[in-house]
Amino acid sequence: MILGNIPIFDIHTSIQSINSEMSSPSIQIPVINIEPLLQADSSDESRQAIAAALDQSCKSHGVFYLQGHGIGTSRILDAMKRFFALPHSVKVSIAAKAEGISRGYIGMGEESGSDLLEVKEAFSYGYPLPKDQKPANSLQGHNRWPAEQEIGQGWEDAMLAFYESMCQIARTLTTGFSIAAGEKENYLGSFCEGGETISMMRLFHYLPYKAADGRFKDGRDRVGSSPHTDWGFLTLILQEDAVPGLQLFLDNEWHDIQPLPGALVVNCGDYFSLLTGGNYISPLHRVISSGNERLSAVLFYYPAFDAKIPLMGKQQYSLFSDQQQGGVSVSKDELAEKSFGEFIAEKWMQVKR
Repeated sequence: MILGNIPIFDIHTSIQSINSEMSSPSIQIPVINIEPLLQADSSDESRQAIAAALDQSCKSHGVFYLQGHGIGTSRILDAMKRFFALPHSVKVSIAAKAEGISRGYIGMGEESGSDLLEVKEAFSYGYPLPKDQKPANSLQGHNRWPAEQEIGQGWEDAMLAFYESMCQIARTLTTGFSIAAGEKENYLGSFCEGGETISMMRLFHYLPYKAADGRFKDGRDRVGSSPHTDWGFLTLILQEDAVPGLQLFLDNEWHDIQPLPGALVVNCGDYFSLLTGGNYISPLHRVISSGNERLSAVLFYYPAFDAKIPLMGKQQYSLFSDQQQGGVSVSKDELAEKSFGEFIAEKWMQVKR
């Protein structure tokens, strides 16, 4: 499936220029309403139109706004505020452990995709593996939740329902992209069978850079999230309304992706870009938060654990860079010997600090 041409991004040059946080121009990215794909009785014409819009957006930008998804974004943001307002002692009591992908609370400075200090805290969770069931692979694990008496009744259930809804939207998008490729509707979904059991939801609380004062005196430059491309299939982002921070690198400059009320932001990941022979862009992006607090919820939707990594892309991907070794490229021989899941488990270890 070869779906256009994309530019080659110099990820590491962009990291070096991280402090150029002057006002960045906003960019108009495509707005796509997915509702007809979610309806069983929608016409072929409407489904084809959405598929064409998805196809063009990933060839031109690699990112788009998604409307018609049915998720109550304000309700989720309110639930996130409840978590991050908990006392620090409560949050650290469910600190992430190194079981599969880290699940639980992640404090400021405990992860970074570069040598920059990322001024944020996070809560990470995923597929609800039963407590009496052992993980089947190194990306599965048991979620760690705040106690009900601390967070309130129903919070865990609401977060799990949100996770399932976001995974369902991602699965629906694979249907649209399959239609665009002229394939059967389940074509791309077949690459992601079981992917919901290893995918990850991360709730982020970005803080003003001054929040790190007094705690970190190592002289590192600060950022909300380091410049990177995402490793997986699709990334779905729920942003807080009216609080900018997410930026896209395009045409050799950073552009603000302004929050669009009620809409999700979706971007193509490295694996999906590689699967298209590099014709879909896995966009370089970052988060800046120099003077603002900001919330976002991010689903990293993955292919199957045993999926093989295609090596057909034309751009520079974070997937192929060792993020603890200054961006040293991983050998293709190493990639050929490992499944996607095995390799991604190692990638998560690279961001721990």
